[in-house]
Amino acid sequence: MPFCANFYVSFFLIGYVCSVPVDVPNKCPQPSAAIPAPRAFYYVHPDDCTSFFSCSFGVPHQAYCAPGTRFSNVFNACATEFSHYDTCSRENAVRECSRGATLIGHPTICQRYYNCSDHSIRDPRGFLKEFESECPYPQLFDIVERRCKSFKEAYCGPYRNPDVEPCAYVNNLCGTSHCQPCNDRLPSCAGLSDGFHEHPLRLWTPYYIECDTQRTINARLMCPSAPVGGAGIYSPVKKTCVSLWEVPRDKGGLEPSCDGKAAGKYRTDENPAVYYTCPGAVVAYCPVGTVFRNGSCS
Repeated sequence: MPFCANFYVSFFLIGYVCSVPVDVPNKCPQPSAAIPAPRAFYYVHPDDCTSFFSCSFGVPHQAYCAPGTRFSNVFNACATEFSHYDTCSRENAVRECSRGATLIGHPTICQRYYNCSDHSIRDPRGFLKEFESECPYPQLFDIVERRCKSFKEAYCGPYRNPDVEPCAYVNNLCGTSHCQPCNDRLPSCAGLSDGFHEHPLRLWTPYYIECDTQRTINARLMCPSAPVGGAGIYSPVKKTCVSLWEVPRDKGGLEPSCDGKAAGKYRTDENPAVYYTCPGAVVAYCPVGTVFRNGSCS
């Protein structure tokens, strides 16, 4: 029987330690003339999250976590298994699934997780690995409640990155040919303020997007019909839907000009129900069934 004793790291009771030779790589810092007594160092067993090694003068000593806990290289302590402190299980999710785990957060990507009950065959050309799943955009996987939640409520933990761009979610990417590119279907709101913005790939068209906390909340918004002249156009300048008479002519619109005109109101050449005021070329529209003449709609 090897000698075993209670073992502490920081303020955590780790479990017990046994000074026995083990067939694993020695990762312990080695003594030298400059540093005869290296600092304390711990590392997890490469095949078992419940076991780890403590180093003493360059020699590893195997130790075991208490039942129901796993060793974390990040925190240098044994943590409750599958909790947000249990980094070992997340880093070895496939192995842990075979040992009875259920749902495990991805070690670095907050919208992904491992569903150990999902035994579906994965396409080798696909983006997700065995047991790996992804929350619908823009949800994130909460590692405390172990479920997908609103990005405003989910807890990712300190080492998992919460992506904001829709195309960082691999389920939004094209897996086949003849697929509309992700950034066309789901443009990014990264760096944009909350509210409505032009579609970056469809400027001066009826299409626009809605952003919230840099997430693309709605990418399929479309302007209603303009008061006159058919479909409305989203203006990146005014940040609202406008008619063709409020779109610059170099953008395909019919915006009037006050160049060479005295102050006053003028009817547009293209439609008698549309008029504008100079200076400023501010466009206005007559009520349905009326036209602009003699300075007013009638």
